[in-house]
Order: sequence, then structure tokens, then C-alpha cells
Amino acid sequence: MTIDETKTLVDKIKIYRPTFGGHFDKTGMDKLKLEWYRILEPYDYEDVNKKLDEYFENGDNFGRYPDVYYLIKYLKKSNEKLKSGIRYVQCQNCNRTVEFDKYNEHFDRCSSVEYISKMSLKYYDKTLNKKKLFELINEEFEDKYWKFCEALVDKMEDGQDKYNLKNVILIHNGGKPKLDINSMLNFEENKKW
Repeated sequence: MTIDETKTLVDKIKIYRPTFGGHFDKTGMDKLKLEWYRILEPYDYEDVNKKLDEYFENGDNFGRYPDVYYLIKYLKKSNEKLKSGIRYVQCQNCNRTVEFDKYNEHFDRCSSVEYISKMSLKYYDKTLNKKKLFELINEEFEDKYWKFCEALVDKMEDGQDKYNLKNVILIHNGGKPKLDINSMLNFEENKKW
């Protein structure tokens, strides 16, 4: 589990139990989240989140705060869930453990999700739900990805990033890039299309 996922869980608890951590100032709340992260880090977010939902759904827990150790009770750590005899690698982008045979597919999607998430925040001031983007079927994701890139090109200021994105879109649509590699490296000298 990542630090951001841990913060999401703690924030979710505050939604259902508004007084949770109420005696902490911001610094104290940050320390609480870091301590929860220390405990939750070896577990999968989906498993802990499901356990938290079950806690809130149980009428016996009405008005009570969940304990971090309760949330991991009976859960398997991420590394314990790995299948024996299968090789795994860690993604360079998201640090998730992925089966070696599925790594290229995961890395392509992960890189694309990271790119549009970063650009969405930068140019549209919107945070995208990465989990939902990962869950899309390939055809739907590809369609959304390229539509986003085509709209993004109009928002970007002139420069290397816009130039590169235009060429990537041209190649994707079956065209040829406008300039050769030497021209790309000397973009400042060749700003004209």
C-alpha cells in the first residue's frame, strides 16, 4: 500500500467518523497517517479498504473507530499472495509487484496513466482516478487516452513537449513525424512546423 492510499483510508474514516483524530492538530494527523502507513504498507489497498467497509457495515461498530491492527487481522501481506513458481518484477512507475510475463503490458498502461494524470493536473487542474483508468478495458482506455492527447496538444504552449506529442499523435494516426531525430534534438533552432 502506498502513502497516498493510506491517507485515503484515514480520510475515509474521518468521513464516517468525523471526530476520528479530532484531538490532533495537522502535524499530529500527519504523524498518525505515517504510523498507519508503517503498519499498512505490506498489505494491498483493496484488501484493507474492503475490511474497512465491512467494519462500517457491521452495526456493532456504530460510532466506534476502527483500529489499524483490526484492519489487517487475517489479511495476507502482498508478498504472501504471490504464486510460487512465477517470476515477479516491481513496476518502476507505481512500485506494484507484477508477474514478469505481464510486465510490458502493465508498464505501457502504467506509463500512459501516469502521463495523462500528470498532464490533467498540470493543464486542467483535475486529479484523475488512476484506479479507474487501470480498470478500463484496453480499447476503451486507448480511445480515452488518444482523445485526451489530441485535446491536450491545443492546451500546451509551444516547446519540446508539444512538438513531441504532435509527432506521437501523427505516428499513432499512421503519419510520419515532421522532423528527423537531429531536428528534434535541436528544437529551439527549428520551432517552425
